[in-house]
Amino acid sequence: MEPRLVDILTDVFRIRGDAVRDDMQLDGLEIWDSLKQMEFVLTVERVFAIQLSPQEIFAMRRVDEVRRILRSKGVDA
Repeated sequence: MEPRLVDILTDVFRIRGDAVRDDMQLDGLEIWDSLKQMEFVLTVERVFAIQLSPQEIFAMRRVDEVRRILRSKGVDA
């Protein structure tokens, strides 16, 4: 998994790096709320120099979906 993605997930959602799994539900995390989701999205866009559509943002509920979207943008996630 892309180390920068793991760093973003651990920083924004305050989880351990070894806890990040493809099947992890982001909206199931205790700290998750709409503000954390936006912080995550904005950080992903900045770090990877991409722009996400509203549909892509809505789909980013699981780590595997985040990785799929990043790959579609040319990021080796």
